[in-house]
Amino acid sequence: MKSYFLFFLFLLLSIKSRAQNERNVWYFGYYAGVDFNSGTAVALSNGALATAEGTSSICDANGNLLFYTDGITVYNANHIPMPSGTGLNGGVSTTQSALILKKPNSTNIYTIFTLDQVTGSNGFQYSEVDMSLNGGLGDVTTINTLIYSPSCERISAVRHQNGIDYWIITQDPLNDFRVYLYNSSGISSTYVLSSFGSNTVISPQGALCANKSGTKIALAIGDGGIKIFDFDNTTGLISNPITLTSSTSYGVSFSPNEQFIYSTTFDLVLITSTLTQYNLLAGSEMDIQNSETIIHQASGNFAHGLLQIGPDHKIYVAEHNYSFGNTPSFLGVISNPNLPGINCNFNVNGVQLANTTYSNIGLPTYPNDYFVETNLYTICQGDSIELSHPNFNIFNWAIENNLSNILSTDSIFTVSPDSTTTYILHNGVDTVDFNVIVYNAISVNLGTDTCLAPGNNLVLDATQPNATYLWQDGSNDSIFTVTASGTYWVEISNGPCIFIDSISIQYEDINIQGDTLITCDSTVTLSLANTNSGNSGMGEWTYVAPPGGPKNVIFDPSTNVTNPLITVPELGEYIFFYTSSCGATDTHTVVFESQPPTLNINLTQACDFNINLIASNPIQNGRWTASGPTGETITIANPNIPNTTAIVSNYGEYIFTYTYDFCEASFSATIDVLSIKPQITNTQTQYICDKTIPLSAIVPGHIKQWSVVGPSIVTFDDFQSANTFATVTDYGDYTFFFSGCGGIDTFNVSFIKNAPTLNAPTYIHCGTEALVEVLYYEGNIGVWSYQAGSNKNITLTELDDHTLNINSDAYGQVDLTYTTCDTSTTVNIVFMCELEIPNVFTPNNDGLNNEFFISRLTSTYYNYSKFVVYDRWGVEVYTNGRYGLEGSWWNGKMAKHGEDLPAGVYYYVLELHNKINDLDETYKGSVHIFR
Repeated sequence: MKSYFLFFLFLLLSIKSRAQNERNVWYFGYYAGVDFNSGTAVALSNGALATAEGTSSICDANGNLLFYTDGITVYNANHIPMPSGTGLNGGVSTTQSALILKKPNSTNIYTIFTLDQVTGSNGFQYSEVDMSLNGGLGDVTTINTLIYSPSCERISAVRHQNGIDYWIITQDPLNDFRVYLYNSSGISSTYVLSSFGSNTVISPQGALCANKSGTKIALAIGDGGIKIFDFDNTTGLISNPITLTSSTSYGVSFSPNEQFIYSTTFDLVLITSTLTQYNLLAGSEMDIQNSETIIHQASGNFAHGLLQIGPDHKIYVAEHNYSFGNTPSFLGVISNPNLPGINCNFNVNGVQLANTTYSNIGLPTYPNDYFVETNLYTICQGDSIELSHPNFNIFNWAIENNLSNILSTDSIFTVSPDSTTTYILHNGVDTVDFNVIVYNAISVNLGTDTCLAPGNNLVLDATQPNATYLWQDGSNDSIFTVTASGTYWVEISNGPCIFIDSISIQYEDINIQGDTLITCDSTVTLSLANTNSGNSGMGEWTYVAPPGGPKNVIFDPSTNVTNPLITVPELGEYIFFYTSSCGATDTHTVVFESQPPTLNINLTQACDFNINLIASNPIQNGRWTASGPTGETITIANPNIPNTTAIVSNYGEYIFTYTYDFCEASFSATIDVLSIKPQITNTQTQYICDKTIPLSAIVPGHIKQWSVVGPSIVTFDDFQSANTFATVTDYGDYTFFFSGCGGIDTFNVSFIKNAPTLNAPTYIHCGTEALVEVLYYEGNIGVWSYQAGSNKNITLTELDDHTLNINSDAYGQVDLTYTTCDTSTTVNIVFMCELEIPNVFTPNNDGLNNEFFISRLTSTYYNYSKFVVYDRWGVEVYTNGRYGLEGSWWNGKMAKHGEDLPAGVYYYVLELHNKINDLDETYKGSVHIFR
């Protein structure tokens, strides 16, 4: 490790009047404004806001107006509201309605903090303005984000000790101070709480301000007077309250040199308003109270309002004339606020405002550090620095917060503080800050030069508080991970202090060399080759023997040399390790064996019990042995020669071993004599109207035979052939079996007969001819047949293989049948017309025409038949609800008495339902009985 301490004294450019120009333009009251860019207050008449109390305005670094607000409307540099700049939730009558701050480390973003009036429900909120929008005139991007509610009407901002961030100080109605950190991330979600009991806040109105060094805050509490507190600008804590007065207070301001504090009071009963000064260096709390000096007292329609320090270090006082109109309006001016009593030179008509513009009781609110001239220096701890200022003739050097203790009156003040210190130069009128930031001396130890094993990383940690880093590769993290050999250094900067340390890292790459296969020998020599130099000669050998193997491997002369002679007690695989003192490791595997012959044996064979045994290129003579499944026999033709044959008795797994006569080594191969199930390849599982099936099977090896189970006799063309035909004598379900190579496969098939499908009319009305079609059949062309009554002559005419024309010479039913595939289908065709009903019959028992018979009126065609007979006077003489269906016919008698009806004319009604065509039929007519 090599370290270098570099101490530098850095004199940074002093920060003159930090952000001084940013508050060079004020807008307040009723359209009033002043411009300080010329060095003095010049009245403006272009203001757009009209409000009773608090406002805030902001300029750029050159004093050019950016925007301003009364906490309700945001006006841009052209004095018109920003596009989204209306409706902010500040109050028109809030003491400090708004506070504008530029967001730390931002160039375009500003935050507007707003307060509602008299503890209103809107409370403490913020909005954001982006000045890059609207052509550089800015716009509100975030509006009315609530922080808490309700709140008092007072707010102040104090620069954080780090010189970058701010503390935002507010007060809630419960008398608690809520202090929020405001940094580059925005306002914090948590706050620092400081409580002082119920007497802190008597009225929510009144101003809050801080001294320029940010160590004290002053509170005007309306009817509660003035209170002063200590403020810690590192932690945000508020402490040590003192009370200056109990009279009604509204405005409050520290003098630029922080020695005096000014307040405005008013008495609404007596209608008086007072401007008062207190000397904070007077001594005790009572001494400070007793230092009270009334600078000015007004009465009538006149009141002093808020106080604000201007860019010219004068304190300006809002002057409100209740009878304003044609009366000129002014700002009061304390021209020498660093002087005691009336020497402060107050002029109630200090700045005359522009015509038709008027001051009310409000002025813009700003943070504590806008008009503080601060010179910032950085030194390394242990160094010194000379402080001076060209514009001073009287030099009173003191430390912040202790101005009465004069450390030196020399024009050049040499200091060497142990920690960051703010020195104050004052001459009784003006003050200048000299902030000397002291950085702790730093050092780091990267460690001693070392070596590492490959794959191991080394983390170099140079972490120091508040430091920046530069490594040899240009990286800037506080740590660096080493992955390769080289020299590594880091330069650590902590403000003006620089420290450098370095370390050399060497990766040691070890490579074991030597044989990996030793045949019929027990020794091997291994050597160590180093890619990179290191301490490998101080390493050690270890080993791993075969599982369950020996532990007495010998290293000659020892395990600590780089090229030992190694002796093993038996054959097997050994893994040797070498680990250097740097942790580098390499492994080397050596196999001690008797060189095996090549056993050329098929490890699987199907359906073959004959095995060829071949041991190629054996280095020694040997013999074959074998083992197999229990109970099975193995016959080796000649076990004493390398190439021979063997026969096994059955399927199974067999181990054949060839053993050397010397070197005590055996080499085995396992062969599996497989019984492979044959495979029937048929896929068609149904044969319709066919009793012959082609059979096909695959079998590796010996073929045995086909067999079958089924409902009839089956014949095979060749039952021992893998491809053959089988014929069954009857239809049904059959299972075919094929066995071979120690296995069997099955195949199920169905032989089916299917009836043909016919298309034929079931009813021919008043016709004797019909066309019949065969829609479906399997097998050969079928045969037609029919059945008809004896009194019918049927003619069948086949038009083609599938179409038939049938003719009947008489009405009636014909049963037509088509037969094929050992099955048949029958259709019934009825040829029929209206019934022919006779109009005369002779029921005289002579055996001829004795009944009123109607041809074709039978149950074959009809399932309903009602016959009713009337005489000529309409009297029903006969009825039958099943007429003719059961062979019952009217014989000319009366139905009730069984008496013969006299000869003559009778009338009938016959109601039928034809079941063939599913239609009703009705016949009416007359019949003549002759006796």
